Amino acid sequence: MTTLNEAREAVYDRFRTLWADRTPFTFQNDKFESKALKDDWIRVSVLETFSAQETLGPTGARRFRRRGRIFGQLFTLAEEGGMANSGGHAHVFRGIFEATSFGGVDCNNAVVDEVGPDGKWHQTNISIIFDYEEFK
Repeated sequence: MTTLNEAREAVYDRFRTLWADRTPFTFQNDKFESKALKDDWIRVSVLETFSAQETLGPTGARRFRRRGRIFGQLFTLAEEGGMANSGGHAHVFRGIFEATSFGGVDCNNAVVDEVGPDGKWHQTNISIIFDYEEFK
C-alpha cells in the first residue's frame, strides 16, 4: 500500500541519493533562499493530479490508482552557460526518474520545458508522470 505521503517520500529519497551534491536543492515545502546563491539549483515538487477507483470489494481490498507529477524547477545562472548547463542537469534529473519503479511508485515519461531567462536565472522545468496504488 502506498499513500501520497509515502510516494512523496520515496521520490525525495531517490532524488537525494542520486542527485547527491550536483547542485543545491529544495523540496516544495522547505524554506529556501535563492537570491544569494551563486550556483545552479533545483526545486522538486510531488503533486497528485488524478485518482480513480479501480475495484470494488470489502474495506481494505478496494484498489485506487493514483497519478501524480514529479516536477523539477531547475534554475541555472543565465550569464554563465545557463541553457547548456540546464540541459545537462535536466538530463540527469530525467534519468533519475524516467521509466523507473521504486517504493511503490511507477514513473513514466519525462518532459523538459525550457522556460528561459528571467533576471540572473535561466529556468527549465522537468515533469515526470507517476502512478501508485492505494488500497482502502
